[in-house]
Amino acid sequence: MHGTFSRRQALARVAALLAAAGVPAAAVSTVARAAQASNWRKEFAAALRRDRRLLGWRGVARSELRTAQVALTGRVPPGLAGVLWRNGPARYERGGRRYRHWFDGDGMLQAWRIGPAGISHHARFVGTPKFRAEEQAGRFLWNAFGTRIAGSLPADSPDAVNAANISVLEHGGELLALWEAGSAWRIDRNTLQTLGPKVWSARLAGLPFSAHPKVDAGGTLWSFGYDTLSGALVFYRIGADGAVQKYGLLRGIDDLAPGRFGMVHDFAVTQKYMVILLTPLVFYRERLEAGASFLDAHAWRDDLPLRALVLDKEDFSLRRRHELPPGFFFHIGNAFEDGAGIHLDMFRSDDARELFGIQRDVMRGKIDAPAPAGGPYYAGVYLPLAGNGARVESGGGAAAAGEFPVIAPGLAGRRNRHVWHLASAAGEVFFRQVARRNMLGEVVDSFDYGPGVLAEEHVFVPRPQRAGDESAGWLLGTALDWAREATALHLFDAHNLAAGPLAVAQLEYALPLGLHGWFSPALPA
Repeated sequence: MHGTFSRRQALARVAALLAAAGVPAAAVSTVARAAQASNWRKEFAAALRRDRRLLGWRGVARSELRTAQVALTGRVPPGLAGVLWRNGPARYERGGRRYRHWFDGDGMLQAWRIGPAGISHHARFVGTPKFRAEEQAGRFLWNAFGTRIAGSLPADSPDAVNAANISVLEHGGELLALWEAGSAWRIDRNTLQTLGPKVWSARLAGLPFSAHPKVDAGGTLWSFGYDTLSGALVFYRIGADGAVQKYGLLRGIDDLAPGRFGMVHDFAVTQKYMVILLTPLVFYRERLEAGASFLDAHAWRDDLPLRALVLDKEDFSLRRRHELPPGFFFHIGNAFEDGAGIHLDMFRSDDARELFGIQRDVMRGKIDAPAPAGGPYYAGVYLPLAGNGARVESGGGAAAAGEFPVIAPGLAGRRNRHVWHLASAAGEVFFRQVARRNMLGEVVDSFDYGPGVLAEEHVFVPRPQRAGDESAGWLLGTALDWAREATALHLFDAHNLAAGPLAVAQLEYALPLGLHGWFSPALPA
């Protein structure tokens, strides 16, 4: 499979898709025109005055934020030193217009630097070509994931509209801001200045690179990218030094809905396999050409299964296909083999209503309560390596509600005993709890931030002196105290969440709710 596809052809397919999203305003459908006519900016501002939870989606107007010494309660644990990097959408308004989906905002990278002297905070927007051009113009120039812009410019490549707003990774000596439909972007660790797109090799330049790559115990990085238009997946194997060791392309995966291959956000690796889950969220190009946003060109098809593709990590060949009941997901915890099959855990939803509902509604200031039924909730999946019998083994119920699972670093693809994740109080729409769950699906430890707080993804940091003890470490996470209008970083003993944070670093300003993070330990002195 190595080197068997044309980068130019792949880029042309994606560019054609994005160019289609730039059709003139006259071609926009009646429904899209009606949506454009409503002033979401004014609706959001009015709603924010009534409901301060919406601070999480207000956005940041300044290009950079700094606090040299964050006010600290408690004490940084001895041995915990390094940088918690975070990324997420943070610019939602330009030129009097407001984006119509949470995932549309330009990415802002944050550095929480932690050491014996205390904690500092630095945030700066990722300087993609899109961000720089729109900063200069003072208005949105291109369509986004869930928003159409009247009179938008056509995009000649995926990176023309790359928001670099999902995640962050340090690998091979470089810090990278991640999207999922285009390049990763290289970032200077000290200044947070954007250095340019990451080019893994000449043939891979500009191709989609996942926001959720996996790093195994040996330091090898595994990743993928998806090409909606052609129904193909590109796969990467990258060494610990950052050099590409293998890449390949898998076609023909859209056979149940030909030409309608939808988005794929996360995947899993085991010691021998890669696992790709294809949800029944399918793409209709004709909707895009009629004036729908990229998101609205998708539709949920509950007549189609959730499909699991099992690929050999050595050559990226497809080894097994499985079908599971229809379901949607954003994030997988981990996957591992037991000799006869693959165990995988995830936060599964019955459908994609969250993507089209709450994640869009908050942008106009609408928050439904109580939380709609149907997930996301913790679920286990089993995929046999021979024969049939793929099944969802567990999940469902209010006690399983949650998202943003993380495991101890180095355990990707190996058997794990714990997963840490966010959880919500009964009936609430957003997350205010952090929990530890065992592989039986039971919550064994948790902490509730309480009313007035919205929690973000927490990251596990192992104790350097306790290698081999999976739960020996710290859990680091940010949360927005909307009652106080400020964001804080919380440091927990990962094995005793219920005791509360060991330390809290409290900013004097509120940050938008972000998505994912990465911890870089301090280098030995």
